[in-house]
This record gives sequence, C-alpha cells and structure tokens, in this order.
Amino acid sequence: MIKLKCNDCPKIYVYEDNKLECKCVASRGIENEYEGTLRFYCDNCNNNFIAQFLFWEYPAQTLSYSEYKEEGCIVLQEPDYQAYFTTEANGQIQSSERQGEKDGNDHGRHRTFP
Repeated sequence: MIKLKCNDCPKIYVYEDNKLECKCVASRGIENEYEGTLRFYCDNCNNNFIAQFLFWEYPAQTLSYSEYKEEGCIVLQEPDYQAYFTTEANGQIQSSERQGEKDGNDHGRHRTFP
C-alpha cells in the first residue's frame, strides 16, 4: 500500500500497490532497476503531486535498495516493492507472490525533486 499526504492541505491518499505502474528501466545481469511514478492533482486543494519510486532487485526476487522522490506531497508509506519483481528472464514486470515476510531492514532512501 502507498500513502501520500498533500503538502498544502491535510488530505491523505491511499493507493493499492498495483495502482503504481512500474517498469524495468535497466538490467545488468541479474540486477534489475525499476521505476514507477504517481502524478496527480489533489482533489481538495488542486496541489500538483509527483511521487517517483526507484528500486533495485539483486539477486533475483530480493530488494537490494530503494529510494523515492517527492514533489507536492509527503510519502507516508512506500509500496511493497517485492510485488513488482520480474518472474521471467525477459525483464517484463509481472506481479509475483510475496516471498515470505519482509526482512524488516530499512532499505529505503528519500530525496525530494530539485
């Protein structure tokens, strides 16, 4: 689940992970880099939101690093990145079943747009 809060008003938006369309933007051997972006306007105050999520899979089916960029909003909860890992060698993203529970490590990093 993804949670975003508007910077200009108290409105909070919640998205299911499958609402974030991600694509594999780079593949180096068995390491894959993914990117997904949410762009919209707040229906309460018309503030423009951009939340971009970047994450890396290495080795296969393992989250090695994640970060996000935000503009006009605050990311309160990041997506379940495991749901986006490839299940085929051709680099096409397909939803995969969760591989057990998350390991509890804080892999994420935060940046704002310049």
